[in-house]
Amino acid sequence: MIAFALVLWASGTVVYAMGFSFDGTARSFPALIFRSMQAALGMFISDNELVEVSEHYKENAIYMTVFALVHFSALFLSAILIFSMIGHRLKSFFSLFIESVAAKRKDRETYLFWGVNAQSVSLATDVRKGSSDARIIFLHHTGENSIGEKLEVSQLLDSGTMNNDDSSYLAMVESVENALLVYVASESSGTGRYASLRRIMEASTDLHFFFMSSNDDLNVSLGKMVATGRQFKIRPEQTIDIHVLTKESVRRDIAEEQMTLMSGQLMNISWSFIDLPSLAVSSLKHYGRLHPVATYPESAIKGGKVDGDFNAWILGFGATGRGMFQFLYEFASFVGMDGEPVQRRFTIFDKEMETCMGNFFGSCPDMLRSGCVEPLNISVGSIDFWSRLRERVDRLNCVCLCLGDDELNLKVAREMYRQIIQYRSSSDRLQTKLYLRVYSSEYEAAVNMFAKEYKAEGIEV
Repeated sequence: MIAFALVLWASGTVVYAMGFSFDGTARSFPALIFRSMQAALGMFISDNELVEVSEHYKENAIYMTVFALVHFSALFLSAILIFSMIGHRLKSFFSLFIESVAAKRKDRETYLFWGVNAQSVSLATDVRKGSSDARIIFLHHTGENSIGEKLEVSQLLDSGTMNNDDSSYLAMVESVENALLVYVASESSGTGRYASLRRIMEASTDLHFFFMSSNDDLNVSLGKMVATGRQFKIRPEQTIDIHVLTKESVRRDIAEEQMTLMSGQLMNISWSFIDLPSLAVSSLKHYGRLHPVATYPESAIKGGKVDGDFNAWILGFGATGRGMFQFLYEFASFVGMDGEPVQRRFTIFDKEMETCMGNFFGSCPDMLRSGCVEPLNISVGSIDFWSRLRERVDRLNCVCLCLGDDELNLKVAREMYRQIIQYRSSSDRLQTKLYLRVYSSEYEAAVNMFAKEYKAEGIEV
């Protein structure tokens, strides 16, 4: 397209140079060229300098035909470029309008995600797997005048600029089946500003809001706005869930206390905070092959009972490590072949275990008193660590690597693989699972390659 535009511009320059070659301009070559080049640029914005063209060429049918053809081609190319930039927003506008017209059905749930990113798309994908009929809408803040309310040509041109991230946003949203993308012009507009969107929310049976932008303060503010602003009518039978993505902090605790105090005033509205570690762990619940029971071979599972104890290692006891411990603690409660509960052992490694213990087990001491938790103040990669691995390699169901660094997680996982292959006596007893927390999308390809390479050895990542 750029090459074609340059050809048209060069052609326009030649055409105008011929038309301007009279009087003073003809005696100054630089003036002729620069004036012609400037006039040729105007073709792309529907501007022409025909009035300045020599009368001799205006009466020439061939010249005027070429003049008209070049101008039309330039303007047509500009129109294609403009509509290619605003086409996705036009589609968004009309899709939302059509959906609002068809929103008379009151038997559909609606999930609204503020913020288009890997986390929100992953969560929306899980929602779609659980409900093929749910309505999923992504709200993306453009930072400019949007076309959400009033459809005017000038507004379309103002909104038409496609920034470098627009294509990636579109690709992510399109990866979720039947999801809508709505462009929101103002951060403070919330979700009630647009009539079409408001009609959809009022017609839904249940509403689930997920404020998941990269700005924690904005997420909290918008959550409060929806909960207290009454931007749309709430029916008595309608329930509303508001989930706000924010890091663990004192400000989050204060906001949570405020919403708890206001809970009596919020009709049919529930409120919760979520964070990235909890999202990463909760995603495991949707896949049966990732549950603890999958660490046992089929021969060791019979009639809902398992043969053998359950042993898990958790490397790193930060937010993700604590979430993995809770996940395994909940889903690894098995009954043995003798009808008695299977013995469980959770070994936790962290070089700052004292602090981790106080932060977590202080609020749930029963887990620690159950006798199935073994907290160790041992650094991952130390001699003591590898010695313990060699001793327990045949009794290890899974290992959770949550060390806070992708490179370290992958390095330790590869070395553990080698140790397990070298020292285990048999692969029939267990299929050891390695849960790797990926903090950056740059490492996803490396982890997937690692998983594919080692699955044949009875170790699933």
